[in-house]
Amino acid sequence: MLLESRLDTRNWVHLLPIIQANLNHTPVYSLRNCTPVELFTGLPSASTLDILTAPSERVLRDLAMEKTELREAVDALRRSLHGLHLIVRD
Repeated sequence: MLLESRLDTRNWVHLLPIIQANLNHTPVYSLRNCTPVELFTGLPSASTLDILTAPSERVLRDLAMEKTELREAVDALRRSLHGLHLIVRD
């Protein structure tokens, strides 16, 4: 996703909290389509993030992904992380 957006790969340190926030604000099937933030705080979840900023560029950049494409990417990331956690646990 960094390369597709033409962002410097060294910006992952700044992008990681954005990705984490996106995961925490995305509905999860195993949570009955609630977001982790909704269950943790009891408050409505904000919409998923659709912009990002790179500190070196000092500009906001729209992600070219559609909401469904973004949701699929987040779901793929979630499945990958779940698989890694299973490996580490075992």
